[in-house]
Amino acid sequence: MTPFEPATHPPPLGRDDIHVWFFPQWSVGGRSAESAIVRELLCTYAGSDVAIEYDARGKAHVHGDLLHFNISHSGDALALAISRSQPLGVDLEHHRRPRRVIELSRRFFAPHEADAMERLPEAERQIAFLRLWTRKEALVKAEGTGIAGGLHRAVFDFDDRGEIAAPRDRSWQIVPFEPAVGFYGAVAWRGGPRPVSYLVRRTVR
Repeated sequence: MTPFEPATHPPPLGRDDIHVWFFPQWSVGGRSAESAIVRELLCTYAGSDVAIEYDARGKAHVHGDLLHFNISHSGDALALAISRSQPLGVDLEHHRRPRRVIELSRRFFAPHEADAMERLPEAERQIAFLRLWTRKEALVKAEGTGIAGGLHRAVFDFDDRGEIAAPRDRSWQIVPFEPAVGFYGAVAWRGGPRPVSYLVRRTVR
């Protein structure tokens, strides 16, 4: 698992830094981007009050691009990625039920990706599918299109062992993370490598 540091307040966020927050007990209703805790974090990072707006596809952003952030829910948990200067995409999935891996891969993935899923032993397919799905969804969210734009456009190569390697479009950075048992996630951005810090907040007001 990825080591997430417990935190209640944001540590310093440099211009090139990315912070990924994990909330394992998220129970706040309504739009998460407008929740008290997310607004508190964004305002603290920004050093001032922030206004949350939505683009035509419904993706939340801070007015004036004082910060960039993205949110993903899975079950009762939430992931939040934040940067000062870099548009981001984040995805979080929980392995709580078996998925029809081959059927979904043929529907949403590129042919060679679906072939890779089918070659795996049955016992490995569920986790491999989530690891690839989160990478692809994080990329299309960072791009601004989301799943509606088609996950097949986010194409990944595989190494000699059949493990997921880099995205075929090398202008993207994809960093996977596993914040807790059964949870798989990824954060994506376009550009060069950046430092990523992982923070967990276990209580939500």
